[in-house]
Amino acid sequence: NVTITGTYLNWVDRITFSRDKTVTTFVSKTQTQLVVKIPDDAETGPLILHYTGTDSNFVQTSDTLKVTLPVTTGLSPNPIKHQTNLTITGTNLDLAKQILFNGVSAPVTTFVSQSATQIVVKIPAATKKGKVTLVAASGVQSVSTMDLDIILPTITTMSPNPVDPNTNLTVTGTNLDLVTSVSFV
Repeated sequence: NVTITGTYLNWVDRITFSRDKTVTTFVSKTQTQLVVKIPDDAETGPLILHYTGTDSNFVQTSDTLKVTLPVTTGLSPNPIKHQTNLTITGTNLDLAKQILFNGVSAPVTTFVSQSATQIVVKIPAATKKGKVTLVAASGVQSVSTMDLDIILPTITTMSPNPVDPNTNLTVTGTNLDLVTSVSFV
């Protein structure tokens, strides 16, 4: 809720937030005080108070309403394997509605768990190294300051080398359980 104080606020019949988000229902309204619930998709900006009475009109606030956004302060584990759970720590994370991962076209909207200080989310298979972006209901994005590193398979040896066609090749390395296909050039 946001509380607006002034005079003749009982004449206000609607409030417009940034990007034309209009509210017509109030928590309380008196001549000197107006309490309104901020919509989930509200953005930072001035408010426009529309009023009725002998001279219907509107007035814009001189103050800017600052809407809180989710902020990432940590990613764990980092680096991480695809298709495992990432724990994002921060503030106001309960306001995040979507998470964008580098290399993934669709936003993640389903979380393992979510609270004001932590989100646990399964990393999509196509995720690449890069920033993690939290998206609020308003569509405003909050980008992490740190990169999420992805664990990739590493080859240490191949034997026999050279190898004859149509014979077995043994590949040794780390995180080879992540390999989904092998290509020969």
